[in-house]
Amino acid sequence: VKVLRDFRDDYLLTNSIGRTFVSAYYKHSPPIADFIREDESLRMAARWLLSPLVYSIKYPYLALLLALASVAIIMVYRRLAKAQQRN
Repeated sequence: VKVLRDFRDDYLLTNSIGRTFVSAYYKHSPPIADFIREDESLRMAARWLLSPLVYSIKYPYLALLLALASVAIIMVYRRLAKAQQRN
């Protein structure tokens, strides 16, 4: 939670698009949070979905490295698939 609060304060609230996002979040998230709070499987799913976001904010260089590695792997895979199609 601290990571997300710091991100909100240090980045989102410093520009108009971020402030608009935060405003919309605070307007629409309470009923969604209430709904999720009632079901353990939804709480677990929310944690799983938010974890990559939180770790990307906390460790941005690692997230960038993983994203670049993923793109490189996809590019190599596509080249290999095209080469196999030609043969």
